[in-house]
Amino acid sequence: MKTMIFAVLGLLAVCVVNPEMALAEVNEIRITVNEKGFTPTLIEVAKGKPARLVFTRTTDKTCATKVIIPSLEISEDLPLNKPVVIEIKPEQSGEIGFACSMDMLKGKIGVTE
Repeated sequence: MKTMIFAVLGLLAVCVVNPEMALAEVNEIRITVNEKGFTPTLIEVAKGKPARLVFTRTTDKTCATKVIIPSLEISEDLPLNKPVVIEIKPEQSGEIGFACSMDMLKGKIGVTE
């Protein structure tokens, strides 16, 4: 995967891009990071299908200034009010956990058949 940074109309977005998914139909899921944590905390995606997770941190009153998906070896900073796009294509059913860098706020990606 490669990381791309680009600006559109003055907004900065950080993307972790998988070139294989550039032309594929992608399920986009938006996750808000606020003082209560990740919302939603459970995300459903289909096995073998591309998914685009868009994390946006909306407050400084959170420890979630970074999102980590250990099993996918992904770690991305979450700048305030800037969407961060992470594209995945899970190949196995089950759950994929994600958390803040302090491992206090957590969420799950449920991968279904």
